Amino acid sequence: MIRIPKSIVSFGALFLAVGLLTLAVPRAAHAVAAAFVQVTNTADNPAITQNAPTQAAQLVLLASTLGANSSNNAFGSASASSGTVYLVPSDRSLVVTAVDLSPPQCTTAGTFTFTLKGNSQSFSLKWLLFAPNANTSHFEYPSGIVFPPGSEPEMDYAVSGSCGNVATANLFGYLTTN
Repeated sequence: MIRIPKSIVSFGALFLAVGLLTLAVPRAAHAVAAAFVQVTNTADNPAITQNAPTQAAQLVLLASTLGANSSNNAFGSASASSGTVYLVPSDRSLVVTAVDLSPPQCTTAGTFTFTLKGNSQSFSLKWLLFAPNANTSHFEYPSGIVFPPGSEPEMDYAVSGSCGNVATANLFGYLTTN
């Protein structure tokens, strides 16, 4: 008669129990996980409900060339022809998630003031860059700066000092439904 050691029998029993448990758990685990993963899509806590190709179509890049000490510089879509002013569609809101500001390169001291505003909004955001070490600056806003339907994002640009050349501003964002 062949004797099987207790450790092999215990290991076999454990292996059989794990196998049975593996077959029984997926349904129960799926039910528990589904209860934890439910998403509520509210205005305060929006959830992404679009597939990837639809989301990519909503991306927006706006560019503006700013003359020294100028105001109400309109943004145009980077893909649009020159002179086209960007107007947020009437059924969408524009959410700006990043801003790139490029002041002119100069060797003297001075201050570059950039002010972002919308024609139908009562807010403005201001950035100050200081020469001679001012380079292109990238500012991120993960929660976004929202421009409502029908608004036109605009940028004011002021220079103090002897550096008065042209600057550029780029807005990166996406369109979302109201």
